[in-house]
Amino acid sequence: MIYVEWFENDPMWIRDIQGKVYWEYIAYPYHLAKEKYLEAERILSIETEIGAKCKVIEGGDHRFLQHFHDAIAAKFRYNIKNDFVMQSDITLEGSSLMRL
Repeated sequence: MIYVEWFENDPMWIRDIQGKVYWEYIAYPYHLAKEKYLEAERILSIETEIGAKCKVIEGGDHRFLQHFHDAIAAKFRYNIKNDFVMQSDITLEGSSLMRL
């Protein structure tokens, strides 16, 4: 995750939270696609070269997803920037974040 302010009053404390979970979720699109591809092979009773590679590759270079992740994260922050009142460093009141 690239740590920059994307818009005026970009809530950096939310960006910090997003940065903490970045590594947990950045591989999710790959793993989901891999799972669906292998499931399709099973349903069709076929084996492909791509499927064979999927079975041995656990992950890859995350950098091609980084910009997309950062843009989605910034859009999320932009959409909710006025949706909460910060009461302290760890307490939110009336936040849509509490419903996630």
